[in-house]
Amino acid sequence: MGSHGFTISGGQFTLASNAYYGSENWDSDSTSKVSVSVYPRHKLHTWGVVRTRENWTFNSAVVEKERSGKSMSVFVQTFEGHGAKQLFMSTLEFSRRLVNGHHLNLIGVSPSSNFNTETDVRYIVYERAHSRDTRRLLAASLVKGEKETTTMGLRAVYGIASALAHLFKVASSIPLEQIEVETFTDANYIIWREKIDRLFNADVVWGHKTYGRHDQSQGSAAEVFLQASESDWELSFRPRRELIWTSLGCDMRLSDMSEVYEDFLLDSPFDTSSSLQPLPHRMGMSRISGHKCKGYRREEVTFTPNAFRSVVMVYREPSPNERCVLCGKVVTMDESSSAP
Repeated sequence: MGSHGFTISGGQFTLASNAYYGSENWDSDSTSKVSVSVYPRHKLHTWGVVRTRENWTFNSAVVEKERSGKSMSVFVQTFEGHGAKQLFMSTLEFSRRLVNGHHLNLIGVSPSSNFNTETDVRYIVYERAHSRDTRRLLAASLVKGEKETTTMGLRAVYGIASALAHLFKVASSIPLEQIEVETFTDANYIIWREKIDRLFNADVVWGHKTYGRHDQSQGSAAEVFLQASESDWELSFRPRRELIWTSLGCDMRLSDMSEVYEDFLLDSPFDTSSSLQPLPHRMGMSRISGHKCKGYRREEVTFTPNAFRSVVMVYREPSPNERCVLCGKVVTMDESSSAP
C-alpha cells in the first residue's frame, strides 16, 4: 500500500521523506556518509510492477550479484517526473536510517552517472521479502477463508504497528488509524469492488452480557455471542468477508500494541505453520434491514489496538448500497426502509 509518502510491501515499509543525498559515498554536507552498493541498469531484470504513484514506482526484480554471479530477488523503486531527483535524494537518506526488520532493507542504488541530468533514471534497490504489496496479500486471504484472513490480518497489524513504532523514533508521526483503515479498505475493494462505510458499534461487541449460540431469551440478534467452532473456519459456500479496523478510542502506545499482537500470535508472526485459535464470533444486527436472501452471510474480521479484543462480526443481511453475494442485487435505501 502506498500513501502519504510511504509504501507498505508485505508488512514492510519504505518512506519518501525530506532530507539530502550526495555521491556514491553519499556525502551531502561533509558530515554524514554511508556506503551502499551500486547496481548498473544491465544487472537488473524487472518482471512486475508492485505499486505505482505519481513520482515513483515499485518493481519486483532480480539482480545479478557482482562477485558470485548469483541472482537475488529485490524491489526496485524508480523515481520519475518533476521533482524525481529531490525525492530520490530524500528517500535514500531516510531509508539508510531505517534499520529494522519491519522496514525494507536498503541494499543499493543506481550509478552516480545517472544523477547528472533530470532525464536520467534514478532508482533504489531493496531486499525483497514478498512479491506483492500488503493490500493484495490481504485481498488474497479474503477469498481463501476466515483462518487465512485472520492470520494475515493479525500479521499485517503487527507489522504496521512494529514498523511505525520504530519509524516514530526517527521521523514525525503518521496516524495509525488512517493507515489501518486505508489498508483494509483497499484490500476489501480489490475483491468486492465496493467501498462501504462500516459503522462499528462497540456496544454490540463488548456488552455486559454474553449469550450462547441458541440463546434468544433477550430477543436481540445484536446481543447474541456466537462460539467459534471448526465449522466456522470452512463454510460450504463463500460468504462476503471483509477486514475492518476500529480504534475504539483506545490510547495504546505502538510498542505496546506490537507486543500484544506478537503475544496473540504466540509463535513467530512469520511462521505460516503457527497454530491460531479462531477469533470469537458475534452476531451483528444490520442498522436497516430489508433485503432477504436465504443463506446470506457477511463476516467482518474486526481488529482493534488490543489483539485480544478482536472479533468476527457475523451478519445475515446485506447492508444498504451493498451488492448481495447471492443474488447480485444492490441493496437500496428504499428497499431497506420498506422492511417490516
